Amino acid sequence: MAPGRIIVLIFGWLNMTSSTAACPNQVPAFLAGDGVTNQLAQSIDWAATSLGPTAQWPSSLKTTVGMLLHSRHPMFLWWGPELIQFYNDAYLPSFGQGKHPAAMGQSGKDCWQEVWPIIWPQIDDVMSRAKASWNEDHLVPIFRNGRIEEVYWTYGYSPIFDESGAVGGTLVVCTETTTRVVSERRLRTMRSLIEKIAFAIDMKSMLHAAATICSEAARDIPFALLLGGAASSGAVQLVDAAGVTQAQAQHLLDPALAAELAATAARTGSGSTGPLRLTEPLLLGLWPEPVTEAFIVPITRASGQPAIGFIVFGLNPRLPFDEVYRSHLTELADRIGIAQSRHDALRLRAAVESERNNLLLQAPVATALLSGPQHVFQLANPLYCKMVGRQEHELVGKTYVQAFPELAGT
Repeated sequence: MAPGRIIVLIFGWLNMTSSTAACPNQVPAFLAGDGVTNQLAQSIDWAATSLGPTAQWPSSLKTTVGMLLHSRHPMFLWWGPELIQFYNDAYLPSFGQGKHPAAMGQSGKDCWQEVWPIIWPQIDDVMSRAKASWNEDHLVPIFRNGRIEEVYWTYGYSPIFDESGAVGGTLVVCTETTTRVVSERRLRTMRSLIEKIAFAIDMKSMLHAAATICSEAARDIPFALLLGGAASSGAVQLVDAAGVTQAQAQHLLDPALAAELAATAARTGSGSTGPLRLTEPLLLGLWPEPVTEAFIVPITRASGQPAIGFIVFGLNPRLPFDEVYRSHLTELADRIGIAQSRHDALRLRAAVESERNNLLLQAPVATALLSGPQHVFQLANPLYCKMVGRQEHELVGKTYVQAFPELAGT
């Protein structure tokens, strides 16, 4: 019996030793997972932060962090007096390049210095007064991808209470809405341009109308130079400008820009290969940063045809010049080209109709021209009027039945 008891005691002691030794390396359940932020949170030495080791965290913090890390909706948490940060994988796309992974476990004020004046009052409302907030499509420009970017958010700040009943942290449930907000804004610009140039009678008036629209779309088009003529022949002239004075516009038309205009014209129907660096940065007061780049788009009647004008678009220093931005500016210029082609076609049609009508009016035989299912008189020459016993004004613009009511039903 004795040896058996000794074996049992030794086995139990070995088991306890093994279990105790494994505990320090065991990942807490609320941090477990193979997500990027789960792995990042597991790698941090939390004992070196004001929060202390994870084993000592209050249950409210563990529960909130566990919920956040395992959610697929973008979430962010500030905890404690230092506002130590947590976030999940769904939030990562909004970081861009620049803050992640250093932001995990970092103090909120250290991480968000560029927007602290905007977000701190809302955080303080939560931490000091448990006052939640909600914002829709709110502009909160953050540093990412090497610059301060124009970023829009729909988000809510909510209090998380600790075991004592006090506010322990601020939970942010958010969605970045930049793509939608900017897309809707650009769509409004496009619609306004189409409506405005519909009343233009020539290329010059179209460019004036486009300048008005560009001046109303400063967030996407800080400035615009609207030029008529062909760069290849050296006949380009500044017709109008938006966002800058005439003096500034003439200053922007330096040799470097002239050379790029000629190069763009040589590529027939395509815009600049990329943004053109301005010789001198242009501070317009829209942002603290100056405008440093422009994009040139030719105006053509149709793809592959020579340019009949150009638009030099200034670029927002707080927006990435991606394919969507490029397409928006290109389409604005294309709309002017399409409108000009339509006006050319209408003028040609009017000229052809005028010549045809003159021939019919002078024809040596009685001639009338009627159109449409109601047979509306478009013209009637003198011989026809004499033949039917009607004056010209009694025929033109009227249907056949209106002109000859006595023939109705025959």
